[in-house]
Amino acid sequence: MAVFIIPGLFKKKDFYEPLGSELTKAGFDTQIVDLGLNTQSLKDSAKKVLEHLKKTSGQDDIIAHSFGGIVLKYIIQQCPEIKEQIRSISFVSVPHGGSWQAIFISFLPAPRELLPFRKHFKELSKVWLPEATVNFISQEELKVWPRKSALLKDRIDIVIPGTDHDNIIRNENFIKKVIEFIKSGHDRVFI
Repeated sequence: MAVFIIPGLFKKKDFYEPLGSELTKAGFDTQIVDLGLNTQSLKDSAKKVLEHLKKTSGQDDIIAHSFGGIVLKYIIQQCPEIKEQIRSISFVSVPHGGSWQAIFISFLPAPRELLPFRKHFKELSKVWLPEATVNFISQEELKVWPRKSALLKDRIDIVIPGTDHDNIIRNENFIKKVIEFIKSGHDRVFI
């Protein structure tokens, strides 16, 4: 059993080291998936993440940031057997319905995958998610159009005050809440 951190777009492994360190201090076997700058296609990122997930036995907790959340949903869609291995998911600043901001860097494969008109967003909205799924949203995310893209239907959305898309990962309040969620045995009442 491990806690996997799946990085977002343009975020190297070392960006997540402070979160990983806090999770390790809390007693978790923490693994940050190394995707470089994570600018490759959804399919290529998913392949690399799946290689990491398949190395553990038992059920794992997953923290997926930004594009990493879309990658995780794609993995669940493409490899439904992986759901037996997932104990909980903590989405962090994931554009569940896509992001129009990605149009400015759509010359790269990953941002093209984030454009809201992409067919896979409709398909990924129907993917199985465990009951133990929480969606952490940065306060700034709610100011970005379309606002509903940040929300996750039928799951708990938690807004972390004073955060933006990236600094939420290093925010003490977020770190405390995600550790509490995983330690609680995924009792959503803790929130």
